[in-house]
Amino acid sequence: MESLQFLLQLDDHAVDKMAALEAMRQFSIHQRCHQIVKTLSQGQRRRVALSRLALKKESALWVLDEPFEALDYQGMEVLYRLISEHTQRGGSVLLTSHIPVESGAFPLRALDFCKLGLA
Repeated sequence: MESLQFLLQLDDHAVDKMAALEAMRQFSIHQRCHQIVKTLSQGQRRRVALSRLALKKESALWVLDEPFEALDYQGMEVLYRLISEHTQRGGSVLLTSHIPVESGAFPLRALDFCKLGLA
């Protein structure tokens, strides 16, 4: 909980504990809300960090670096849903991924930097 609240403060996004707990619940990490972050697995840490996206409702640009890394299928489904809802509200997402992204989950324009000679 403390880690999520800290990440939200970095974005000047004050949120009460109940809203933060609900965001964590979407990623099924709420049962560990009082656990020390360093005791969480990499996937659990990723779920905590991504929970902040469930609280952002404004149409803005999300920049996500390897957001699917260390997530299981359930976590990836939640992230796909949040990205889809965000783009439907008019938001945009710029993300990097070594994991193929499901093209039907949200509007997608892929850039392959290797093919562009930029990698």
